[in-house]
Amino acid sequence: MIYVNGNEVGRSQMPAGKIGFDTRASGSRDEDTIFDFELPADLFNEGENIIAVEVHQASPSSSDMIFDFRMSGMAPTVTDPSSIKLEWDADWDSGPLDVFEDSIQVPSSVVRSGSVYRARVRHQDSTGRWSNWSDPIEFEPKVPDLSDYNNSLLITEVMYNPSAPSKEEAGVGHLDDDLFEYIEIKNIGDKSLDLRDLRFTKGIDFDFIGSQKEFIGPGEYVLIVNNINAFEMRYGSGLPIAGQWEEGDRLSNGGEQIKLSFGGGDPIIEFKYDDSAPWPTLADGAGPSLVLISSDDLPDYDEPQSWKASASSIGTPGNDESGIVYSSWRTDNFGEGQPVGSDHMDDPDEDGVVNLFEYALGTDPLNKSSVPEMSVKTVQEGDREFIAFEYKKLNDRSDVVLSIERSFDLRQWESGEGFTRSYSIQNGEGGYLIVTEISSLPLSQSIHQNLRLAVKLIR
Repeated sequence: MIYVNGNEVGRSQMPAGKIGFDTRASGSRDEDTIFDFELPADLFNEGENIIAVEVHQASPSSSDMIFDFRMSGMAPTVTDPSSIKLEWDADWDSGPLDVFEDSIQVPSSVVRSGSVYRARVRHQDSTGRWSNWSDPIEFEPKVPDLSDYNNSLLITEVMYNPSAPSKEEAGVGHLDDDLFEYIEIKNIGDKSLDLRDLRFTKGIDFDFIGSQKEFIGPGEYVLIVNNINAFEMRYGSGLPIAGQWEEGDRLSNGGEQIKLSFGGGDPIIEFKYDDSAPWPTLADGAGPSLVLISSDDLPDYDEPQSWKASASSIGTPGNDESGIVYSSWRTDNFGEGQPVGSDHMDDPDEDGVVNLFEYALGTDPLNKSSVPEMSVKTVQEGDREFIAFEYKKLNDRSDVVLSIERSFDLRQWESGEGFTRSYSIQNGEGGYLIVTEISSLPLSQSIHQNLRLAVKLIR
């Protein structure tokens, strides 16, 4: 039985109808002979293809088996040269440019280092007529310095086989447990990283440019999910989601290769996980996710001993299983037990800022003059102006989610993809980050916009 990309394309000495794993062959073949099967070229996709072959024994008592497989391609015979038309499908096209430029930046996502590319240019006159293409110019991209990514960026969690949907989740149409899959990355370095040149190229397809998280600050997490609506129903809104991966992609429940690349394919992180021991088997459909045992240094991803099943029964997206949590912060500031004034919604110094905000933003809950640093301002992107919210926070809080919410009437507030997005993350002193997020809507489209900071305790 021969399959190409999951479709049967040929069988020999097998009965008609559906074939199971225990179906016996209807006869034996000459084991010293190679048999040819001619397959039409249109069965194959451009790029990667999967060919699978099943070999069935003729009887339960068959004692041996020989199998070999070879593949060759044949160019078609051309009888009429005039019928051949050469067409060039470009890897990238700048599109028409209104202003002449003597150089242009080719996006890193469309080229691979070490490969040779050819570029051509043509011009359009005032009547709309195009010139012929110019002679090609060849260039070979070089591998950039990826040390900041290699030394600071980790894949810290993989939810590849989530638990089944709850009754409530299924009731709103989230019927497939694959919808709750996600991958988590973390920046363990001491400076912000630009994600716009990065892509997931194996396991899933996802491009960070144009996503909701184009930068990742020190100590921060970013999530890539299968389905945002399903994910937020299970885990809540406000988590640092960059976006959802290409529709139809799903992580294999039996293990597969995951690759995070710079540009067209230069590897930053690449490894293969598995669902059988010595890999953590609780991560295979029982609910927990696959998490790194240590997310503070560079791991050997391919070693099962580098991973564990999450302590949480549904994973810990956007959070470490260690780190500072509110309960330890409360003890440090108020003493053992739960004394009066230590609840996360209390304001013991009466400065108008509750303990939860003091904790998340790194201020003193017992000092009235210690207040969060935040401001609303405007920023320019090209010729467009946006309203922005800037705030200062600590980067080691593992059990809170901070998000910017937008409102037009101060009554109904919205956040997440399509409403606000990250603008910049800068390093401050003493382990602080200065974060700026902006409304996705320019002020030219609506001048009546309001932004506020929301903090959610998730443990």
